[in-house]
Amino acid sequence: MTDPDFTPPGPGSWELDSAHVTRPLAPYAQAALKTHLPRGFKEGTRRFGMTMSHLEPGMVNGFLYFQPVPAGRDEPGPPQWDTAEM
Repeated sequence: MTDPDFTPPGPGSWELDSAHVTRPLAPYAQAALKTHLPRGFKEGTRRFGMTMSHLEPGMVNGFLYFQPVPAGRDEPGPPQWDTAEM
């Protein structure tokens, strides 16, 4: 038997969501979270003026991980500064 591969869902820091998801998610639940969770977060954070855009979901072996995305960004990762305006 081989050990499962726990490769991060992408670059940067990711946090395991063990509070809401205690077991691997079914494929249909993974697809729904990947599509709808960021959209709902974006609507809520924009409405309340938060500095976070949304939580980007990522799956590893069916387990749910999150990465916060700062406001003004559409994808996770560190801010990209426009040095042409500096």
